[in-house]
Amino acid sequence: MREMKKLILTLLILCLTGCGAYRRSNAAFYYAESLYNEARNLVEDRQYEAAINKLDGIISMKEKKNQYLTRALILRAETFIKLAQTLKNPVSFDLILLRFKSNNVKKRYNTLYALASKNLAQILSKYPADKYAPRALLIQAQIYDYNNLQAFDQALAIYKSLPRIYPESEESRIAKERVKELEKIFKSANEISKGIPFQH
Repeated sequence: MREMKKLILTLLILCLTGCGAYRRSNAAFYYAESLYNEARNLVEDRQYEAAINKLDGIISMKEKKNQYLTRALILRAETFIKLAQTLKNPVSFDLILLRFKSNNVKKRYNTLYALASKNLAQILSKYPADKYAPRALLIQAQIYDYNNLQAFDQALAIYKSLPRIYPESEESRIAKERVKELEKIFKSANEISKGIPFQH
């Protein structure tokens, strides 16, 4: 009888401990989901810095299985890019003032792209099998390709690697199309530099 009581007590303790961990895990999931949705809404409202603060809350969570981590890193990278683009092309009076107040807009612009790249690199190095990894790699290529960074060789290399690494992804199809476009641009630039008339 005493052994039976010990067994029941042990099972009860295990159940309570496990249920507590499950509740904590669920609470963390819903909290991360809430922060993520708030951040997305803030991005839509062009409140980029407030959105980044919300995403930082997800990224700093200590949960082992943070299901919103890679999504938050992607959205954070995209938000840094949007913030950089607003510095380049201000869309509101406040942003025009911010641009004129900034001592070195180009430096801040490049810093924002560097922060975006850092977030994407974190996904690619720590979570290469994650479903958001192909998107991270595509955005990384687009940072080199567009946004006046003029690093077309690096962009082309990343675009070409995407179909090899993630052949089944939608991003792979986008990358292949951009490789064709860039190679056509390079070909026409080479022909112009050699004095050969370019044929469409």
